[in-house]
Amino acid sequence: MTATTGITFLSAPPGKLLMRVVDREKSDRYIGAFRDMVDSLCLPGLMSVHSLKNGFHVSYDVRIIEAGDLRDVLAAVDVAVRFAHGNHSPRTHRLSVAFRGPASIDLSVASLMLGTTESGLVRRLCRTTHLVAGLAPGASAAPLIQMTLSGEIPPGVQMCRPRRAVTPGTLLLSDAGVTVASQSCFSNELQIGRLTPPQSPSPGRLHVGDFVRFQQNTRPVGSP
Repeated sequence: MTATTGITFLSAPPGKLLMRVVDREKSDRYIGAFRDMVDSLCLPGLMSVHSLKNGFHVSYDVRIIEAGDLRDVLAAVDVAVRFAHGNHSPRTHRLSVAFRGPASIDLSVASLMLGTTESGLVRRLCRTTHLVAGLAPGASAAPLIQMTLSGEIPPGVQMCRPRRAVTPGTLLLSDAGVTVASQSCFSNELQIGRLTPPQSPSPGRLHVGDFVRFQQNTRPVGSP
């Protein structure tokens, strides 16, 4: 049995998840809001979410998504719903980022769009505390970090760009903010850096309403 702040995961066979709402007094309002947010994410591999009296019965395709990844996503949704209802104590996460190498291939392009240099953009990203504002739709429901920058990424830019392979831990910049890729995927967003070590924090660790500070890692690529 695995617990998070608002839900408890019970034992279930492969392809199934059983979830129980911890606070039964608020279960009716919570269950509706939880289902609405899960539906909005359009998660690949998620087959159905059935509401129970005090929780959910979830069916998923084991060929597309693993149980652990799906639990992380659902835990992140749980926190996002509780944050929306004013029931969340925010934390601050410090993330070390390498703004170099293949995962920062679009750093120069992003800098030009924002009217600054590469080093100037890195300074802007690292000098401010940012808010985890939501969950990005898609396979991983990765945390979406709200950015305050002096310029803007034109909304139509992504539509003109091909979708390219993205490794876990990559920082993806778009007009919506910065997404931390939690799984390998394909994206047309701007790749501007990568967490070091490259393992991305799971969606269940970066909660909606938490704060993030980026710290530039200047060690040579491959250094321990």
